[in-house]
Amino acid sequence: MARPGSGRNLPRVRRRRWLRALGLALLLLILSTLGLGVYLRTGLPDLTGRVAVAGLQHEVGIYRDDDGVPHIFARTAADGYRALGFVHAQDRLFQMDLMRRLASGRLAEAIGALGTENDRFMRTLGLRTLATRDFLNLSVDTRAALIAYAEGVNSYLYQRSGALPPEYLLFPTPEPWTPTDSLLWGKLMGMALSGNWRDEALRTRMLGAGMPPETVDLLFGRVAPPRKLADGSADFWRGLDTAMGRALASLPPIAEPRSASNAWALGGSRTESGKPLLASDPHLSLTMPSLWYLARIVTGDGVRVGATAPGGAVSDSGP
Repeated sequence: MARPGSGRNLPRVRRRRWLRALGLALLLLILSTLGLGVYLRTGLPDLTGRVAVAGLQHEVGIYRDDDGVPHIFARTAADGYRALGFVHAQDRLFQMDLMRRLASGRLAEAIGALGTENDRFMRTLGLRTLATRDFLNLSVDTRAALIAYAEGVNSYLYQRSGALPPEYLLFPTPEPWTPTDSLLWGKLMGMALSGNWRDEALRTRMLGAGMPPETVDLLFGRVAPPRKLADGSADFWRGLDTAMGRALASLPPIAEPRSASNAWALGGSRTESGKPLLASDPHLSLTMPSLWYLARIVTGDGVRVGATAPGGAVSDSGP
């Protein structure tokens, strides 16, 4: 039998210390995970209580049904848009912020060099400059709706007491929302639904290969080119083809042209309810979260219900 203090006890002592250290590390990991989970849980939408939203003219009620769809009850359309901005920010803040960064050419600020190509392309297009100009040319009612919506988003940003969405553990804290930011969504959607980009590139390639313009027009339909391009040589078209190819190669995936949507309507004489029916089929990619956000807004002048776009443009179009 080894005497106390004998070297034969050292491995056992070391093993005990190692087990204590491992147990302590596991305990710290569990406590840290639980603490992070509790912290992130504070960022979930608060569906009860009262909050103050900047600019509200009257009290607004928001009720969430069993599917989480918000039903907004407001006296005026402006208050309804403020409430819509608030619930959009509650549920889709990161999606909104990412869309704004992508369209503004500010993605690299958040993800580094991976966003440089996107930013160069978007800044070349100048979507934010176009959105700023468009805002100034909107009707008074539409500008007011966009301002009200931004007030609702910013009320959430300024008054939230819990955590931001977990993506912001890696991304910069979101900046205040502006009315111009909402118009960027429409610019991105316009790019994604411009399905003729590839056709135009193919038309240019055929002309560059020496195909007679009459044959190209027969395949694609005649499009009168600007006078400067009407008599372009094959070399000119090949150069243009190369430039278009570079532009399309740098196109961000979210703005990649896709097929456009379609819609159809039925008169009341053909429906069971006797009321007209309007249906549509948006040919959009499946994303998580979805591009759309269901909501219902009840105001003194009517009901607005359907798919809204988180962060996207709104219009005061009436019931």
